[in-house]
Amino acid sequence: MDLKTAAKYLGVSPNTFYNFRVRGLKVVEIDNVKRVSKTELDRFMKKHSK
Repeated sequence: MDLKTAAKYLGVSPNTFYNFRVRGLKVVEIDNVKRVSKTELDRFMKKHSK
């Protein structure tokens, strides 16, 4: 999904989503098109949940 949709999926602002990327959220980029999978979003959130 695109990054805006991914941020909405997680219920976070674009700035928070950017911070997640800095903290290790994996985003695929091909020809300046950035996408992230739902599986990766779920994995990242599970990894960082307490």
